[in-house]
Amino acid sequence: MHYGIIAPPVSGHIHPFGALGRELIARGHRVTMLQMEDVRPRATAERLEFAAIGQSDHPAGSLDRSLAQLGKLRGLGALRFTIEAVRRTTEMICRDAPAVVRACGIDRLLVDQTEPAGGSVADCLKIPFVTVCNALALDREPSFFAAHSAASYRFRVSERHPRIHRAKAVTRPTLRVVKFSVRSVDTINAPRRG
Repeated sequence: MHYGIIAPPVSGHIHPFGALGRELIARGHRVTMLQMEDVRPRATAERLEFAAIGQSDHPAGSLDRSLAQLGKLRGLGALRFTIEAVRRTTEMICRDAPAVVRACGIDRLLVDQTEPAGGSVADCLKIPFVTVCNALALDREPSFFAAHSAASYRFRVSERHPRIHRAKAVTRPTLRVVKFSVRSVDTINAPRRG
């Protein structure tokens, strides 16, 4: 089998996928990480194959510039910058990953829970995928919120709870990109009337 990895372009996500990838390689599988060119050295250091996406809007050097700019920001400005960076990365994955997955002959995807485009790419290509949680699980169900207390891991909250509204506001720009991309792919894949 040939596994593809779709994950954010930062070390905290790349390293755990590297460990998973090396184990799959040891079991006789191929594993390719799909991400912007700046990730290539980290992916190959993890002994993974690499396929670049996003060359048009994420050329070599853009990740370091983006992280340097983020390092100068604080508070709400940093949050807004991060949301926009995640949105742009998600857009890149939705736009470029399907063609690269096909070209590489990838038949399974391992997708990071924090990158909603990964599952959508697999769905549009009609290939299986596994969501991998490299940190505390994000529960995107609207009626639940993951708690971090010793007393209770999860608790139910109302849709009107302020934490739910803040979480939705943070993820809304990225989810819009995924929904638009899925509609576009559905249009392309729709049977043609003859």
